[in-house]
Amino acid sequence: DCTIVMPQVPPMLERVMICRQFGANVHLTCPARGFKAMLSHVDTLMVANPDKYFFAQQMGNQSNPDAHYETTGPEIWEQTGGDIDIFIHGIGTGGCIGGAGKFFKEKKPEVKIIAVEPSTARVHVGEAMNPHTIVGLAPGMPSEFLEGPFDNEDARGVVDEWAHCSQEEAVVWAKKVCLKEGMMVGPSAGAALKVAVDVAARPESKGKTIVVVIASHGIRYTAHPLWKEVKAEATASLPVPPNLSKDAQDLLWASDA
Repeated sequence: DCTIVMPQVPPMLERVMICRQFGANVHLTCPARGFKAMLSHVDTLMVANPDKYFFAQQMGNQSNPDAHYETTGPEIWEQTGGDIDIFIHGIGTGGCIGGAGKFFKEKKPEVKIIAVEPSTARVHVGEAMNPHTIVGLAPGMPSEFLEGPFDNEDARGVVDEWAHCSQEEAVVWAKKVCLKEGMMVGPSAGAALKVAVDVAARPESKGKTIVVVIASHGIRYTAHPLWKEVKAEATASLPVPPNLSKDAQDLLWASDA
């Protein structure tokens, strides 16, 4: 028996469908309270049925950053031959940037680690948490795997720079990389890419090797604003019921007409 807890927001559509198709139960929580509402609900479930549930606790389980220290970091190090100068990653749980960042700092202290947050939810530098549509980033509280205090933009722990991206820019860059590079990515990847391109454009980045993590595939977000225009176009192009007349002309619709 598996129960998946997630916020009740439209971009969760594919996740709800996939979880239910696999037979899992889905519990949807108050989005206005973010991850705190999810954790509160999980605590309620655990207290009521302590012998029924095991909670992976990805926001606080040390196995999260440890896995990236032991696998993600070494894999990137091997693939780049140790030639990595800048590592860029969005903050979700903070496990990947915390674990992989630690590995890189131990191997090559001068590697620059850049963390990415939504522009309206920069909780790691002391700003307020506000609603945003960059799914996967900024669950509403600072990461337990990154070093505080979270009240300024100073370098600390493994993080050298606290970057940010607006939700609109995240969508623009997710679309851009799909069209230009054939990489269908989600909004958090769009945010990380936007920051990576900005960093690459700095004079001091010339000749540097920049690694940016692309967290998820864009097909998981068809209910997200990322897909708004093409979804509306596709819906309009496919009438219900369809035209089943044998007398209809061969071509009934074309996107380039």
